[in-house]
Amino acid sequence: MSSFDTLLELGDETLSKDPTPQDIAAAIARPRGENWALSLSRGDDDFVLAMLDSAGGVEVDIDERGASLFSDELVTDEKLQAIFESFLAGDGKWRDVIAWKAPPPPSAVAGPREALRVQAPVVVVLGAIGLAMVSQWLGFPRVTAFVGAVFIPLFFGAAAYGPATALAWASLGIAGNVWLGQTLSARALRPLARPASTD
Repeated sequence: MSSFDTLLELGDETLSKDPTPQDIAAAIARPRGENWALSLSRGDDDFVLAMLDSAGGVEVDIDERGASLFSDELVTDEKLQAIFESFLAGDGKWRDVIAWKAPPPPSAVAGPREALRVQAPVVVVLGAIGLAMVSQWLGFPRVTAFVGAVFIPLFFGAAAYGPATALAWASLGIAGNVWLGQTLSARALRPLARPASTD
């Protein structure tokens, strides 16, 4: 590994293009802000990255030869120094410094939520329109359908895409309700609710 294969960075700042253990120690000793991130990368796309977790502790992500591992215990400054030095030397001893864990499979994390994201548009539109049609068919006040057209999209939009998009989904539900739900229920379904003629 040539001296030009390694790069030590603190956030967006390049500390050294040929780092030494002393450079690593100095970087670790620097004050740490909320977005503190220290990385050591190699030209072959291998890297080790240290960041602060939500509790203010240090967590480490390492990627070597295409395999990713995450720290699975508290990482002290001494252990962090040892991990970075081992990665710099390329001796693989960093594996024994702390306990590591593999990242969870993408499907295990995003599967159910991604399925909901795919199905949400259909459920939202059909739910809002269906509520409007049934409400008018049964003779409920028009406001019932309107309220349903608001809260059904709010629920599914927030669940599938996050609260920031809930208003957009509510608008979609209202539009679908006004455009199709009200029209179909008024023209097609309401006569079905009328009593049959006795003549």
